[in-house]
Amino acid sequence: MQVSVESTEGLTRSIKVVVPAEEYSKAYLGVVRKYCKDKRVPGFRKGKVPVDIIEKNYYAQILDDVVNFVISNSMPKAIKDANVSNLSEALPVIEKVENGGKPSDADFIYQFSVEVYPEVDMAEGVDTIEFNKVNGEISEADIDKMIETLCLQQGVWEKADKAAEKNDLVRLHLENLSGDENLTKYFSENQALVVGNHYYIPGLEDSVVGHKVDDEYEFTSNFAADCPVSDLAGKSINFKVKVTEIQARKPAELNEELLKSFGVNGSIEDFRADVKKNMEREISSVMYRMNSNEVLSKLVEKYGNFSDLPEREIAQHIASMKKEDNQAPNIDQEAAEKLYRETAVNFVKRRLVVDAVCKKYDIKFDEERVSKLIDSIASAYDQSEEFKKAIMKDRAKLQNIRNRALVEEIVDVVLKNGKVNEEKKGFYDLVTPNN
Repeated sequence: MQVSVESTEGLTRSIKVVVPAEEYSKAYLGVVRKYCKDKRVPGFRKGKVPVDIIEKNYYAQILDDVVNFVISNSMPKAIKDANVSNLSEALPVIEKVENGGKPSDADFIYQFSVEVYPEVDMAEGVDTIEFNKVNGEISEADIDKMIETLCLQQGVWEKADKAAEKNDLVRLHLENLSGDENLTKYFSENQALVVGNHYYIPGLEDSVVGHKVDDEYEFTSNFAADCPVSDLAGKSINFKVKVTEIQARKPAELNEELLKSFGVNGSIEDFRADVKKNMEREISSVMYRMNSNEVLSKLVEKYGNFSDLPEREIAQHIASMKKEDNQAPNIDQEAAEKLYRETAVNFVKRRLVVDAVCKKYDIKFDEERVSKLIDSIASAYDQSEEFKKAIMKDRAKLQNIRNRALVEEIVDVVLKNGKVNEEKKGFYDLVTPNN
């Protein structure tokens, strides 16, 4: 087999492969024999159909199978022989096929193209980059506040003769004053919301604060331009609102019965320890997200200024996202396409940069870190050992955990070598910064 690189334009490498006629002929005969064995033709017993009859009835299919067989079996070696490095994950594209008919003295020739990744310039190390690192702390006051919240969540709703405030359950009668009847389908007249739970009508929660039962007022909701419902995107809609009921939640008493409802068969101090452990898991997750976003975004900003990107791989990512995304019918298609493109480009850029950083600093999967991460996640469940066994059997979930462990390792190494501004924050400043 002869292999040659015919052209190198941008990130595309075009490769020509010449397969000897005898190899093609051997593949052709192998496919024909299989057809003779498997195909049924009227007037002949299965497996006893003559070759000429098989060729007459299935010639086009035979040729397709032969060409596909020869190409799929020779392409991996052709790529290796062509010495194409830094190969992208995009599938090769067949550009030309010659002499793909019935065997003859002519060699079978095909040409295909592959895509390679651009080089990442790592001449300057991460020591030239400034990072902001967040460290979370949990105080006794934070634990007290969390326990108060848990008691409130386990409490009961009671009607309240007072002005509405945060965490109250408020029932409203809502009337659309915009005059656009087409919008009415998005809003039911009778609404119930808990103030502070981020209701889907912008501004409605804030507008009701301070109002009492039977109060009537008008307010305008301003929907964002990127609202996923295109009929509402960028619009200002006037509503007439009447408060019909206000309920406040009475906290549950912190006693043995409440502790048991949370699975704690011990003292209040045992409960506090359990609450703190859950808070530590939560704050750890938030710190991971914030610090990894900071590190990865700064790395892409520093090293991700590519003049050319692997467009085929980007297109494959876009196609995959579209396949998995169950879009609502009112989604703005132009905005969706733009978002798909941005997401795919950012994904490819980040992977290129991360791979280069891992290579430069010799960062690899740390199996001990993976094991500790699995233990930490499993500790949140009563049947932790069963959960760990289930994780080990679920390849997708296990890979996600391995990926997180690798990102944690990258963040640790990069922050160790970079310029770091460290900031300490309390639990609620990190977990609920807007509340």
